[in-house]
Amino acid sequence: MVREDVIAGIKNAIERGYSLEMARQSFINAGYPREEVEAAISAIQSGYVITEENVSTTPMQTYESPETQPIVRQPSPSMQPTTQPISQETLVAKPKSSFVSNLEGNWKIILLISLLAILVVVFILTIIFREEIVNWLTP
Repeated sequence: MVREDVIAGIKNAIERGYSLEMARQSFINAGYPREEVEAAISAIQSGYVITEENVSTTPMQTYESPETQPIVRQPSPSMQPTTQPISQETLVAKPKSSFVSNLEGNWKIILLISLLAILVVVFILTIIFREEIVNWLTP
């Protein structure tokens, strides 16, 4: 049986812009069995819909990890049932802004940094060649 809380969590991660692989790994790292996570991802990709009938209101299964105490997972109050199928477009991670698009809005900063670099180079060259500059300026 597919767990609705895992499906809702993966959908939430995708809606927030995380990739499907990142959501998968996050749930596995959190202690969910790999088989349940894979089943939930398969259900999402096939258009699984969470409805009132298949949302459980009882506490979820307890998982034990060797390092920690048992964790009881309960349904989140913010989990809202949906009646719309999930499209493949929803599963695609939103592209993050690229380096070039970030630079387009910051052209003034780039210009000032470039000007500062040129002035630093001129200053260093002036120190290195000060004798030649002084001889050139004096008759």
